[in-house]
Amino acid sequence: MRDMQPLNVIAVSEIFAEGQRVTELHLHYHTKLADSSLSLETFKVFPSPVRELYKKSEGAGDTIVLGLSRTDERLLTIHHTSTEDGERVERSLPKISIQQVEPIETIDGDVLFPDNITLSISEERQLLADNFSLNHFKGITDTSFLDYSLYVPPSYDANKKSPLVVFIHDRGVCSTTHHLGVVQGLGGVVWLKEQPECFVLVPHFRRAIVNDEFAATDELDSIKAIIDSIRVTYTIDPRRVYGTGQSMGCMALMEMGIRYPTMFAGLLLVAGQWDPSRIDAVKDVPIWALVAEDDSRAFKGMSSCMEALETAGVEIIRSWWNGRDSLHQLEKQATSLSQEDASCYFTVFKGSSVVPESQCSDTTLPVMFANHMATWKLVYQIRPLIHWLLSQKQEEGIQR
Repeated sequence: MRDMQPLNVIAVSEIFAEGQRVTELHLHYHTKLADSSLSLETFKVFPSPVRELYKKSEGAGDTIVLGLSRTDERLLTIHHTSTEDGERVERSLPKISIQQVEPIETIDGDVLFPDNITLSISEERQLLADNFSLNHFKGITDTSFLDYSLYVPPSYDANKKSPLVVFIHDRGVCSTTHHLGVVQGLGGVVWLKEQPECFVLVPHFRRAIVNDEFAATDELDSIKAIIDSIRVTYTIDPRRVYGTGQSMGCMALMEMGIRYPTMFAGLLLVAGQWDPSRIDAVKDVPIWALVAEDDSRAFKGMSSCMEALETAGVEIIRSWWNGRDSLHQLEKQATSLSQEDASCYFTVFKGSSVVPESQCSDTTLPVMFANHMATWKLVYQIRPLIHWLLSQKQEEGIQR
């Protein structure tokens, strides 16, 4: 009989609509373990209890997998803290304590007794996020320095043209911490599941790059330069470059569409608005814009943009959805709409229906902001919207 700690403890994190959270703990032992001695009570994990336990064989030893809650907010990896200079946003593993509290038997008859030692996490695996590489762009000025994450599909073949999706995050994760735009929700990673051969670019911003007065910083020119550099380095299909973003990202992409009207084959715009007096510049770009009615600023602003596009001769397909319909129902509505012969769609979620009923009683967040943030958590789960964007393709011969 002997005491023995696992060789290493790996935290596995996954990305959900609400952000990235730790969902599993992998404990690797150098010996084979008896199934009969393992149960949900073998380990105690704080702050989230073990929901699932199973064993998998790896080489000469075994790995015990502890499955944790997939909805527990205490397991999120993005943390907001208040400082004298304002709010700071960082990414780190949550504080998780792991203790063995029941004996574990090996197949050789030894017993691994519990002790009072709290196991430490020695490694992390970030599902999907680990597939992105961190890169740096240095422009002409100091403010044009930009970090960005890039997903290069494993199946990339330089002899074939690949699509590129540009995802721009919201102001809420502007920070010096890298990869926040990738892990904050589904907007940057859903493409890996739906079209694995697609490149994905996620720029990271330390500050807001647009404002409600329709002003933009020089980071937008840096994004353009990064896109151009990717097209030089890789065989990107110039007819299949797409833009999508939420809040600040939506606004930034609308400005980029105005500045570079032939850059994007399509835009999926979420919870934002822009200058209606100039929006006619994107009248030839396929757009699907989605806002919540009770996100008053985005609703009014995007409505004005849609009216301006109509004045410019664009046919707008409007729809009103209930955000509390099942995902299956929302996908059916999106699929039906996408089959109509139109280049511009404007979808409004009725009232505050994007806010889950369980959160409606929360008075700590103003109604507009609650709807604002809930919109993108829902939109990127609606797969036909993703398929619609990826199905757009520019005509041959367009000068870019």
